[in-house]
Amino acid sequence: MIGKDKPISILIPDGESHLLIFVVNCFSGIKGIRIYVMSDEPRVAMRFSRYVYNFSFYPKTKNKVDWISNLNKELEKFPIDVILPIFEIGIRNLIAHKDLLKYPEKLVALPNLTDFDSAIDKWSLFKHMDKMGIPCPETNLVCFDNDSQLIDYPFIVKPTKGFGGGMGVILIHNNEDWGHFIKQNTIIGVKYLTQKYIKGDDYCCNVLCLNGDIKYYTIQKGIRWGANRFSAQTGYIFIRQNDILSIATKLMRSLNWSGVACIDLKYDEQQKIFKVIEINTRYWSSLMGSLAAGINFPLLSIGIHLNNYEGKGEFNVIEYLNLKGMLNYLKEDLTRTFHFSYIWNNSPLKYALKDPIPMIYKLISRTKNILLKKLRR
Repeated sequence: MIGKDKPISILIPDGESHLLIFVVNCFSGIKGIRIYVMSDEPRVAMRFSRYVYNFSFYPKTKNKVDWISNLNKELEKFPIDVILPIFEIGIRNLIAHKDLLKYPEKLVALPNLTDFDSAIDKWSLFKHMDKMGIPCPETNLVCFDNDSQLIDYPFIVKPTKGFGGGMGVILIHNNEDWGHFIKQNTIIGVKYLTQKYIKGDDYCCNVLCLNGDIKYYTIQKGIRWGANRFSAQTGYIFIRQNDILSIATKLMRSLNWSGVACIDLKYDEQQKIFKVIEINTRYWSSLMGSLAAGINFPLLSIGIHLNNYEGKGEFNVIEYLNLKGMLNYLKEDLTRTFHFSYIWNNSPLKYALKDPIPMIYKLISRTKNILLKKLRR
């Protein structure tokens, strides 16, 4: 069992990521875990977390090799057992420059560079899925110089590379929308693609794989969103869906995937099938929901690496709301504040209360920034 005989030290090298809080929370209830965080941002709220054993700041490097050099300094300075990157940039850097690591054997299992790049680039992913017969929306690259492109409205337009959460995703309804988009987004060096708009519900299949085989997974259906339906989900229900699992299994095997991934899908109401929209090649913002459903992905990733932990494979069918979703849930009906058990078990509130300083720090920082903006006006 992890941490039973001796403490296990985990280095998260990309601690500037907004995903850090979710990963740290997953380790917070595990005895014998020591979390070391390396970041290129000094003012990271999670540096004040009671669960972060050590926080190291290194100024942002000009190249990836220097970043690996800083990581090696951490490996020399501290008794690190496992290196656990959590975001796309750090993950790709370590895949591409693993040979420069002082102790490459301490890095968790990750995909090879070719497969990682095929998954993170939405156009490359579409071509791969189309070739492998994996259901996905009709997709085309945007050519700004071609005014005679055949356009079938409505459709989605998005950058070929992005970091999830609906960033840069726009629904185009008509010629006016399309003309406005072209006028605002003909940026040199940025590639966009269009995807046929699919009417239907949103799903995610979160996986932890080793050499193409899914070892652990959860499936969730979106029930609440932020600003719009393309923004990150604020509420979801975990379900068992064999068709989604079958598609995810075929996709991960075709990529020979190792490590975690979050597969976004939509149910096509017209064709009555699930279609893969894209893959987030990292941990995800709904990670706490997976934890509440019984699957601790970061811990299981460490366990697979150390070959000394076996968790249950089945997840629980539950509903989960993040803090924003929970606040909206309570605003809709104030009597819900008496649903103590639901609030405690189906939201991250207990983690915020057990480790409040990062949240207080973030609140003070945001308030300060708002006041400074008003004063500048």
